[in-house]
Amino acid sequence: SAIQTSLLLNDTMKSHFDYEDESLPTIVFVHALNPYGFSKLRRFNENNVDLNRNFLQDHQFDDVQARDPNHIGYVDMMDFINPTQSPEKTGWDFFFPQAVHAIAINGYNKLKQCIVTGNYHFPKSLFYGGNELQQSHKLLKDFLLTHLDMEDIKTVGILDVHSGLGKSGFDTIGLTGVGLEEASQIFGGSDHLFIPEDQDIDDSGALSGYDKVTGTVPEGLAEHFFSSNAKIYPVTQEFGTLPGVLVFKAMRAENTVYQYDPKNRHPKYSHALRDAFYFD
Repeated sequence: SAIQTSLLLNDTMKSHFDYEDESLPTIVFVHALNPYGFSKLRRFNENNVDLNRNFLQDHQFDDVQARDPNHIGYVDMMDFINPTQSPEKTGWDFFFPQAVHAIAINGYNKLKQCIVTGNYHFPKSLFYGGNELQQSHKLLKDFLLTHLDMEDIKTVGILDVHSGLGKSGFDTIGLTGVGLEEASQIFGGSDHLFIPEDQDIDDSGALSGYDKVTGTVPEGLAEHFFSSNAKIYPVTQEFGTLPGVLVFKAMRAENTVYQYDPKNRHPKYSHALRDAFYFD
């Protein structure tokens, strides 16, 4: 919201655009795909679906639901990732000893990959991708098809802005299907760039470990809406806030209380989650 408002009020940007000149690029701002999450201070929507794992076609949902839910170790780590005992009821939460143990056994990067890749089998879990396309994506699809001539678009950039992972206040720009040289030309340098094809599981960047993630918004739009002749740049921009372990701790606690102790969903959990994704 703040980024979009700032851009719309930015004098430099306004001076470069003549709204009557149809030869200039078209910019579409999507304020938020998860109004329920905005209202309830949740990372996930009203069905506990992660919308950034949900942008799939019907046959892709069949594929991800048919594969082994433990293909990256999510089931092995289920008790740690998705505890069912609310800390409001038990009065304790041994998160840090459990986290140290999980990292010692799996390594930080492997554990991170296991968590963020998510699953399509456990509806109450973190990073659940759902079993059908969510209403938010359907509305976005209808809007784009109504207002844009998809077949006429030759070049498109899709920028999905996130916060949470990485050094606080530092942004990482992730691109798929684009080489480092071309990406550096577009963004004026390579310090902030992350190219998945050039990384491996041992990399420690903000966007490392996402190579097996499916159903993201940029890739969903790129694969399913635009002409095959269009040059498409799917971009994720991630602004760091807290250390990844603390971001996960806030998500884990909020989801546990939301799922298993909703009557005692104290604001401290939703506020802690909000603060984990916010920086000033």
